[in-house]
Amino acid sequence: MRRRPDHVIPGSENVTSHDIRVNGIRYHYQEAGTGPLVLLLHGVPDLGHSWRNQLPVLATAGFRAVAPDLRGCGGSQVLPQVEDYSLVRHAEDVAALINELGARDVVLVGHDWGANLTWATSLLYPNLIRAIVAISIPYYPQPRDPAEIHRFSSGRFDFVSYFQKVGAAEGEMAADPQGFFRRFFFGLSGDAPAETVDHLFLEKPADAKLLDGFPDPDASELPAWLTERDVEVYASAYSKTGLGGVLGFYRNIEADYLALKAAYTHPPAQPVLFLGGAVEAAIRFGSLDPMKSSLPNLRRTLVLPGCGHWVQQERATDETARHSHSTTRRSVTVAAGPYRLSGEWWRRDAAGDSGFSRDYWDVHASDGAVYRLHQDSRSGRWFLDGYYD
Repeated sequence: MRRRPDHVIPGSENVTSHDIRVNGIRYHYQEAGTGPLVLLLHGVPDLGHSWRNQLPVLATAGFRAVAPDLRGCGGSQVLPQVEDYSLVRHAEDVAALINELGARDVVLVGHDWGANLTWATSLLYPNLIRAIVAISIPYYPQPRDPAEIHRFSSGRFDFVSYFQKVGAAEGEMAADPQGFFRRFFFGLSGDAPAETVDHLFLEKPADAKLLDGFPDPDASELPAWLTERDVEVYASAYSKTGLGGVLGFYRNIEADYLALKAAYTHPPAQPVLFLGGAVEAAIRFGSLDPMKSSLPNLRRTLVLPGCGHWVQQERATDETARHSHSTTRRSVTVAAGPYRLSGEWWRRDAAGDSGFSRDYWDVHASDGAVYRLHQDSRSGRWFLDGYYD
């Protein structure tokens, strides 16, 4: 895999770090800019560091951008009880932080479990949320039933069950913190070898350990968005706090399901933008239809081709979204289910720097939607993914 040059975001020197008391605990956050407040919530096993590229860009655009370390993570306070990390407690923190920052309302942006937290906060504190950007995890009209979540992985490795086992993931991380984060971030990204996500979610045996099946890249194989310095930031932070806090999201699924059911009587009414990667498991093996049919103000859905789980890191700049490769162009018209798609298909050369052994074609529909048609090199099956909607 060819490594792209590191990209330095202009204005990153103006990002500042702060500690504040919210909801009775110490809360750490990074901040840049002045103007309307945009609050950026990370997922698992992540930190406010994941928004390092967006902070200066939002500041330049005229916003006050704030990215906290959620409770139990990074520079924020670690709490002793599993129930301290429920979505309800996290939502209380978000509401308190908004008030402490002196804002009347915010644009709330969340990735992964930060997206789940964004949905929950918008329902519990609707007057504080002006607009929503959810990344990777779509909205569901009801909180996810734990039994349904476990049913997906029946007979196979279950990420949720493994994260619920106290000490299991913690032990793997403690044995090699740098290797843990290097493999976990790379393996769920769009830069991992083709079929990695399929193997991890559909083929991995039930008795495997977390990192079994994850690629083990060395430093020279890491993509530009994930540097050794980034790996060290995560390894250092979680070596101090442990993973117990951030995995509290998983360890409260059953309690949150019961606690949040009453909040789901009405969907969020705020304007919503959804972003996801086409290689993301929640996109590949889930459905966006419940979100599309239930949200009254869903403005746009973007699914990015070739992008994995870590959307705001993998596609932080234009440079990370561009590929230098030769193409072959053909004009076509093709029927695909209920759609008739016409336009030009662009075939990625096998020597392209993505490292994928699949053929990709972009198909432009008459309604402006763009679809990606790609062939699975192992099975030979073709898949059609809409990534602009």
